[in-house]
Amino acid sequence: MRLQSSIAALLVFAAAAAATPLEFGIAEVNSAIASRNLKWKIKTEISLDAPESFRIEPGYGGGSVSGGDMRGLMYGLLDAAEQIRATGKLSRTRSVPMTPLRGVRIVMTPDLEQATPEYWRSYFQMLARNRFNRIHVIPPSLGSPYRLEKLMSQLAADFGVDYTLGIETEITGDELSRLLAACPMIRSVAIGSKSASREAVFSAVRGAGRRIALDFDGVTTIFDAASEKGVPVVRPMSQWPPSFEIDGVLNPGDAETHAPIYWVWGRLGYDPKAKLDRKSTRLNSSHGYISYAVFCLKKK
Repeated sequence: MRLQSSIAALLVFAAAAAATPLEFGIAEVNSAIASRNLKWKIKTEISLDAPESFRIEPGYGGGSVSGGDMRGLMYGLLDAAEQIRATGKLSRTRSVPMTPLRGVRIVMTPDLEQATPEYWRSYFQMLARNRFNRIHVIPPSLGSPYRLEKLMSQLAADFGVDYTLGIETEITGDELSRLLAACPMIRSVAIGSKSASREAVFSAVRGAGRRIALDFDGVTTIFDAASEKGVPVVRPMSQWPPSFEIDGVLNPGDAETHAPIYWVWGRLGYDPKAKLDRKSTRLNSSHGYISYAVFCLKKK
């Protein structure tokens, strides 16, 4: 089954805040086309390729972008937007992710808890542009009305990022069930080594009415217990295929202050052949750092 559309049919979304990964990708391409004063049309479709992969095919008066799923289609549109901004044209491109799980882990602080919705929207946009597909957020407490959990899990879904709720405090099964019901965009739950609420988590996850996976967060005993209970897990206990989760580096005053760090891990984690956009002021100003980080990654 194929989904086909054109940017011309979705111009209304360009000026509005993105509500889906597809709309975000289309708005980015539309902005790039406008910046070059082009009169292009870009066709989009869901293909039968692997999840998160994409293809770009140039054509007369525009071209086409396809993705193996919605996230892959968004990645293709973001890549097309970068190409248009940099060169004014599209190049035939095919991309498949090297690393299946590209995550960031955030322990919430009082400053981050006070950050505005606009800040978090910019942050998730940056994660999407840098091909992160998971965010693991550990709040200091888990109490109603779950304002932050609702906001961040919805924004994560808007930009194609799976939201994992980290649990480091005691919580009952009923309390977690209410939280999961109030935040339908939570995709998985992680139990840290300091948490002793495993049975409560297992019970709430099994009764959530939707698929919620468990991330054992490096605690092998939890992985074994989840397997015995039939609870799905985010990643298997193996070294291949590779996956990673970095500690988030954030500036509550500017969501993109540390963008180069995310570019190194996310973009190169997705595609080791990714090329640095030297027209980006932030990335260019940190080119020495990036060169060193890339060297270290390749040495590994």
